[in-house]
Amino acid sequence: MMLSRYRTGQRYGVHVDNVWQSSMRIDIACTLFLSNTASYDGGDLRLHDHAGVQDFKLAAGSLLLYPASALHEMCEVKSGERLAAVRWIDSHIKNHERRSVLFDLNLLRQRLHQSGDIAGYQTLSRIFGVPARQSH
Repeated sequence: MMLSRYRTGQRYGVHVDNVWQSSMRIDIACTLFLSNTASYDGGDLRLHDHAGVQDFKLAAGSLLLYPASALHEMCEVKSGERLAAVRWIDSHIKNHERRSVLFDLNLLRQRLHQSGDIAGYQTLSRIFGVPARQSH
């Protein structure tokens, strides 16, 4: 785990994470937001992927998981101080395309829940609960 502190004027430009770190394959990145959102301006975690550009500035204690292969950046802190902890994880699902499909399905599941489509949300939740079948 790496702790990061960004102060006024600091940022981390657009990048993807190194797929190999300390002889471990890196599939998933996670950011644990440590600062209260009212304590700094700017400093959003911005993801660039096939779904477009999404900015995240989550409450202290919130964790965001995202593909380590996704283009991302930490936008400039306009004022205050942004603290976060970053970690990288290797996935049990080694195939990038399969992880991408699961990631997209989970985004859809979250959107269904947010839109009030509980039946759709429950259907996708059941799919996630079923062990993946091995292809022959």
